[in-house]
Amino acid sequence: MGWHTLLAAACCLVLALAACFPAAAATHRLAVIVDTDIGDEFDDSWALAYLLASPHIEVKMVTTAAHDTVKRAHIVAKYLTAYNASHIPIGIGIQQDDTIGPLYPWAADFPLASYPGGVHTDGVAAAAALLNASPEPLVIVALAPFVNLAALAKRFPAAAGRVTLISAMGGSIHTCYDGKPGPCPEYNIAEDVSASQALFAQTWPVHLAPIDTSQSTIDGPLFRALVAANNTADHPMVTTLLSSYCFWSQYKVCGPAGMLCCHNSTEDLFDPTAVFMTITQSGLLPDTPGLALTPLTLRVSASGETLSDPSGKLVNTAIHWLPGGEAWFHAAFIDTLLDFTT
Repeated sequence: MGWHTLLAAACCLVLALAACFPAAAATHRLAVIVDTDIGDEFDDSWALAYLLASPHIEVKMVTTAAHDTVKRAHIVAKYLTAYNASHIPIGIGIQQDDTIGPLYPWAADFPLASYPGGVHTDGVAAAAALLNASPEPLVIVALAPFVNLAALAKRFPAAAGRVTLISAMGGSIHTCYDGKPGPCPEYNIAEDVSASQALFAQTWPVHLAPIDTSQSTIDGPLFRALVAANNTADHPMVTTLLSSYCFWSQYKVCGPAGMLCCHNSTEDLFDPTAVFMTITQSGLLPDTPGLALTPLTLRVSASGETLSDPSGKLVNTAIHWLPGGEAWFHAAFIDTLLDFTT
């Protein structure tokens, strides 16, 4: 059974629609800077592919965040090159130490010096320059601890003032990891509490996708549709993505069996949920069921919890899905990856 058949069956099964996702050219694309700690968990890799494949998003720059940001840049450069997106500049974020996740060896030998889009050693300054020069509003899609964003606000306040929106994965409101009652310290918030508190002190509008809605996986017919497109000439993005996922899975999930178990399901889709939120809240897909954003006043505690506080920052927070929204997200995510051609 080909991936077209699998995908059609999956869409109709999940969404109960006669026609799942009619192709249509986007009349407008949302310009974004992506800030990512790619290389540790795999959700950043899923999210980067989703952003690049979406007809509704135009990625203007990718900055790397947290710990060894140079090594993360190798991963980003390899992905962008494989996806025929090597015109996109890469900004190396603040280097904290030499800690890096299990995906780095997959891209360790990729030469940054010859990357066509350019690699900026001061990624925060590069992002500021892009913000100052951009004739259009820019959204920052924040998929990492907020180290770079806090530095942007401190070093380049005028450029920071040109940010239209921070659309971020982060926080825990009522639900913690593995469905346990929340709130609890969520990684992107708690990894650098001072940076998170600095972010919440800014006047930036913030949309937040917390654990409450972003902890889900895709398996079954939808994921099998993705696997069916692997190693086919029409789907180089899927092939690269699954190859790197299997590499990562060996070290992170299932040991030597990683090359097999990676064909069963995705990892938790924390960051892709934030991407879906970015797309659907942009107004580009007005009839799409998605996430319900609730205005909450939040503060970041000393332990990295996102707590309700009347004197906190007003944050539009995706604490629950609209009816059918999560199923639509899963199908739209897979469909977007399958529709992408380089």
